[in-house]
This record gives sequence, C-alpha cells and structure tokens, in this order.
Amino acid sequence: IEGTYINGLLQLSLGHFYLMRGNLRQASPSMQQGVKNLRKEVSEDSYYIAQGYKLEGMVLEALGRVFDSQQSYIKGLMLVKRVYGPESYHLWELYYLIGTTYIKQGKLRDAIEALRNSIQRVSRFYGHQDQRLVKVCLVLGDVYLEQRKVHLAAKTYKMGLAILQQGEEDRAKTEMKYEYSARLALCKDDSEKAIENFESALEAKRRYQRLEHPELAEIYLRIAKIYQEKGQYDKTLEQLQKA
Repeated sequence: IEGTYINGLLQLSLGHFYLMRGNLRQASPSMQQGVKNLRKEVSEDSYYIAQGYKLEGMVLEALGRVFDSQQSYIKGLMLVKRVYGPESYHLWELYYLIGTTYIKQGKLRDAIEALRNSIQRVSRFYGHQDQRLVKVCLVLGDVYLEQRKVHLAAKTYKMGLAILQQGEEDRAKTEMKYEYSARLALCKDDSEKAIENFESALEAKRRYQRLEHPELAEIYLRIAKIYQEKGQYDKTLEQLQKA
C-alpha cells in the first residue's frame, strides 16, 4: 500500500513535468494513474487528491476539454474548502484556474469574480507584492481589455508589472515583462509595439519550450488577433497556422 501511495505521488509529479513541457500525450495518463493510486491509499479528503484534481484539470484544459477541466478544478476547490475552510490560502490557484476556464467559455463576469478571489487570497496570505499575483494580474487585465475597459486593464497590468520588476531578474521574468509590455502597448493602441514585444516573448520561449507548447500557441493567437483588427489577413492566417 505504501508503494501505491508513493507511486501515486511520483505519477502526479511526472505528469506535471510532462505538462510543463507541453507533452500532453504523456501527461494525461500519468495524471490519471497518479490520482487512481492515491485514491487506493488516502482519504477522499486528502490535499493530495485535491492536487490530483487540479493537475488533471490542467491537462484537460490544455487538451481543449474546457468544461471537463473546470469540473476537475471545482472538485478540487470544494475539497479544499471542506478540509481547510473557505478562506484557505490553498484556494488561490484553483480560483485562478477556474477563472481561465470561464474566459474560454466567454463568461467574463464569472472569470473576473474567480480571479479577484484568487488575488484576494494571495494578498491576504502572502502580501500585496507577492510574485504569485503576476500571472493572475496578467489574465485579469486581459479580461478587462476584452471588455474594452482599457483603464482597468492598464491599471491591472501596471500592478502586475510593478510586482514583476522586484527582485532579481531571471528568464521567466524577462518573458513576462515582454508580455506585460505588449499588453500595455495595446492599451495605448500601439499595435506595432505590441507585436514587437509579443515576438520578443516568443523568441525567449522558443529557446527552451517545445514548438507545440500551449504558451507559444497563445501568443501566436494574440498576434493574429492584432493583424486581424488591422485588416492584414495574410499575416493573420500566417500566425494562425503557426499556432
């Protein structure tokens, strides 16, 4: 039984590794086997089961199964609330992930509520300058920008960028700065500057990520949207083909 428990944790870790590398074909069975093994040994109220739901949801979301992924995140959320309480710091990432699925479903009001819940918990337990806020602010700003609430979008992006600029520079921070700069350029209707920064982010990411990684596809889609709004349909199609 102990071996089953340890194997379950290892399978989840391996699945997460594959997921981060964009290798969904291997990530999915590893996640499913990990959750299956853990359920043989630990209580359904275990935090590890909640982690399993979260990772399973991440794989499903990457595979385009948005509704199924959201259900996995919600199962994890409800489990954490039951075990640790409705204000647990463990909830911040699950709220963030649920927010991303609402965005893909076009439910922007629900997305904003989930993302604000995420920011609230990070700020309360880790502080208003915690690096976890960087990715949440980026996505929340994107929702505001999609709603044409440019002032709120710019304010949210600036909040995330200010946090990002603290501490030592590293590869991940450099990439995120390009992404933030691109979005702030969009807030100023400077599409050329936005494309330039998105392409810089792509160049940085391509150095270590697989060409089919979802993060690369997302940036190609953002560039395609800019070209589409400019009426440059040949370049739009070129970016869509890369995505």
